[in-house]
Amino acid sequence: MQTEKVKLADGQMASPPTLADKAIRGMSAVRFANGSDLLAIRNFANEHLAGAFTVFMVTCSADRYFGACGNSLNGNGGTPRLYLTRNGLTYKATSLGVGVTPGEPAVLGYTHDGIDAVAAYVNGMPHGAARGEKFAQVKQFGGGNFAIPFWSGNTYHPGDVAEVIAFDRCLNDDERAGIEQHLAEKYRLRTVKLWE
Repeated sequence: MQTEKVKLADGQMASPPTLADKAIRGMSAVRFANGSDLLAIRNFANEHLAGAFTVFMVTCSADRYFGACGNSLNGNGGTPRLYLTRNGLTYKATSLGVGVTPGEPAVLGYTHDGIDAVAAYVNGMPHGAARGEKFAQVKQFGGGNFAIPFWSGNTYHPGDVAEVIAFDRCLNDDERAGIEQHLAEKYRLRTVKLWE
C-alpha cells in the first residue's frame, strides 16, 4: 500500500495504515490508529463525487468523527466541504447528522441527488434527509481529494474501515437497499430484512 508523502495537520508525515484481521465481525479491515496513518486518493472527490453520488462505508470506531474527507489530501477539511463520518454527512457548510453507536460496526450510506437533496442511512435505515439551497450541487470541493481518516479541528480520529463503495450517481431506493443488505449480511450487522 502506498501513501502520499504529505504533512498531516500535526506536522507528522503520513504513513500507511495497517490491515487488522477479524476487526469487524470476524472480517478484516484497514485500521487507522497510530495518529499518522492515512489513505488518500488524489482528486477522487472532484472527479467522481462533485454532482450526484452514493457512497457506502463499513466502519467501526468509538470516535464519532471517524470517516472520510473529500477535501485536503492530508484529511483536513476545505470549502466547499465533503465529510462522510460516523457522525453524519457534511456537504458545503451544512451537516446532516447520523449518530452511530460508538464502538459498533455499521454500514453507512450517503447520497446526493446532483441537485439539492442529501440523505444518510445506517444499516439500511434512513437517518436523515434534507434538501434546499444549502445542499445545492457543488462543482468542485475544497481540495477534492478523498482521504481516510478525517481530521476535524486538526484532531486525528481513529477507526477501522472494512469497505468503501462509491458511485458517481444517486442510486434508486432498490439499488441502494440491495447493496446495504449485501454489506450488512457480509459483515453480520443488524439491518431490516428486505427479502425472504
